[in-house]
Amino acid sequence: MSDKTVPQAEVDDWLDAISRLHGGGRWDYGDWKAAEHAVANLWSEFGYLSAPLEVLQMFHQALEVGYMTALQDVRDGKFDGEIAMWRPDLAGA
Repeated sequence: MSDKTVPQAEVDDWLDAISRLHGGGRWDYGDWKAAEHAVANLWSEFGYLSAPLEVLQMFHQALEVGYMTALQDVRDGKFDGEIAMWRPDLAGA
C-alpha cells in the first residue's frame, strides 16, 4: 500500500460522484431493497471495516449501483440470450 495521502477534496469528489450515481438512477424500489440486502450480506462476509466511514459508504453505494444496474439490465432483456446457458432448467419455461 502506498503512503500517498489523498487530498480530502479528491475524496469528497469521489463520494459526490458515487452519491450521484446512487441517487440519480432510475432504480425500482424493489431493486434498491434487493441491492441493499445483497450488499449488506456481501459486506458482512467480507469484513473490511477498518477504512474511514466515508470510504465504506462509497464502497457500499458503488456496489449497490452495480447490483441495481445489473438487475435493470436483466429486466431490459440484455441477457436473454444467455439465460438458457445459465439456467437450462428454465429453457422450456
